[in-house]
Amino acid sequence: MKINTVTGDVSVCGTVVLSNLTLAAALQDAVFKTANRIDRPGGYTRLAVERQCNDSKYIVWMFFVVNRLSWISIYVDDRHRRGDWSDWSEVEERRMLAGLVQILEQQGISNGQRYSWGDVLASYDQRAGVANITVRYR
Repeated sequence: MKINTVTGDVSVCGTVVLSNLTLAAALQDAVFKTANRIDRPGGYTRLAVERQCNDSKYIVWMFFVVNRLSWISIYVDDRHRRGDWSDWSEVEERRMLAGLVQILEQQGISNGQRYSWGDVLASYDQRAGVANITVRYR
């Protein structure tokens, strides 16, 4: 997973999500045509794609508001190796969060860093029980 700090483009296992991606363009792209799509009232659409590389499975959720990419959430799903959630724990998710912060730091990105195009934040969502990286666009 790589975030271009100049443009805000995100690359996950060779799949590039451009910061200026529109929903219309995504739906025309072969990479995103098979994405899991959920439409919500008010012009909100979520596309989810899974990618696997380097022995990690990534789930990339792209959130569009009235056709414009508003934010991306990236989850590293190491549960696919175990097969289920039976050994889930908050301690393990917080360990995952520390790993995500380290991924950002290796790219020269401080957790919560702001750019002219948006923000990058690794966080733990207590309600969902998962750690993720969120790239939010202005």
